[in-house]
Amino acid sequence: MAILTWDETGQHWGETGVSNGVIYTRSGPSTGYDKAAAWNGLTAVNQEPEGAEPQDFYADNILYLSLLSAEKWKATIEAFTYPDMFAKCDGTAQVASGPMFVGQQDRVPFGFSWQTKIVNDTQATAAGTMIHVAYGCLASPSSKNAQTINDSPEITNFSWSVTGTPVNVPNMKPSAYLKFDSRKSTPEQWKDLTDALYGTSGVDAKLPTPAEIIELLNT
Repeated sequence: MAILTWDETGQHWGETGVSNGVIYTRSGPSTGYDKAAAWNGLTAVNQEPEGAEPQDFYADNILYLSLLSAEKWKATIEAFTYPDMFAKCDGTAQVASGPMFVGQQDRVPFGFSWQTKIVNDTQATAAGTMIHVAYGCLASPSSKNAQTINDSPEITNFSWSVTGTPVNVPNMKPSAYLKFDSRKSTPEQWKDLTDALYGTSGVDAKLPTPAEIIELLNT
């Protein structure tokens, strides 16, 4: 039988950074997330799931059973800027394609993906990549603060609280959040996944459903 060991060389794993953000929207009410735009200027994506709390039930004068409440995916997205496509997701509508924008409009759901770097003690940030995907996202209103330019100028850092809506995942419970580990993928699988999410010279980027991604990775 194998003996457990700790802190072996090459086994000090972690994650860092945030990059390659993409927002996905629908071109029609019955279509999937078939429109995409790169999200430049991401500074943070902080996941803050809620729920999954134990609910205790008592009988016979003892703790009879504990059940977990449903878990809800939530996050905070922070960025110095955002793509034009995100404006309608933030409740802003453009008037007749001109310079006028109106706030407090209906907020459009969106899909979202981003990357983090997998790091370890021998390969640093070249150890791998994690792609994160969220479905059915709704952004809540956020504060936007402007300050006078002075001898210590700052760039406005926008922030949005986001909730996700679970979608069907074959043979599993519905989920609003998926992640993909390059260390667990073949080069072909990783290329097929990134081609779908980020597009190619001949095919536009889109956000496939979990079932479509599973089929893509299996073929």
